[in-house]
Amino acid sequence: MLLSYSSVFSPIIIFMSQSIFINSLIENGDVVRLKYFILLFIILPAVEIGVFILAGNEIGILNTVAIIILTGILGAFLAKRQGLSALQKVQEQIRNGEPPGNALLDGVCILAGGILLLSPGFITDLFGLILLIPFTRIALRPLLLKMIKKWISRKQIYIYR
Repeated sequence: MLLSYSSVFSPIIIFMSQSIFINSLIENGDVVRLKYFILLFIILPAVEIGVFILAGNEIGILNTVAIIILTGILGAFLAKRQGLSALQKVQEQIRNGEPPGNALLDGVCILAGGILLLSPGFITDLFGLILLIPFTRIALRPLLLKMIKKWISRKQIYIYR
């Protein structure tokens, strides 16, 4: 079996670039962000793979794949429909001279929920569905506003006027 240069060195280069990124995060004092990075890119996919294996054993491989595909299609449909509705609300509120705060938060939740439903996995699908259900978005608004206010007070988000 012949190994090409790229097949041998690509994983090494990827590992080196990831370790450089992680070291730069630690050097900049962003250890908290490192926790989220590890959670998002290492732990969540590992858990998703475990859930895929369990689902495949319980309901079969074809049924598992079918559910993944159906949730992706459902996510795209719901995100498009609700996203257009949120966009219309934002435009209407701007035309009326009102600040479109809640409509913008809904739009962000719909976008994130659609992305999560499009990504394969049962856990991400659950979170995506939670973000697409209107009454759960209403319940999440105070939490989102609190997070945004914290980011603004820490000067992690700048508002230009």
